[in-house]
Amino acid sequence: VMVEALGGLLGVGKEEIAMVGARLHTDIRFANLNGFCGVLVLSGETTAEAAASSADRPDLILQSLNDLASLL
Repeated sequence: VMVEALGGLLGVGKEEIAMVGARLHTDIRFANLNGFCGVLVLSGETTAEAAASSADRPDLILQSLNDLASLL
């Protein structure tokens, strides 16, 4: 329900939504389960090593949120 509401509010499909976050087990898992692009930023609690060994797989890994600006 939340995914459909978000897509409707933004007027886009789920494949056009990116979930950006610093936690694998919440932010990236949410993206994975809902068909969003999962963007992990390493400026929070997650390390590159943890990301490499996690079942929750981000589509993109950035060092910080500042790195996102160049991709928009």
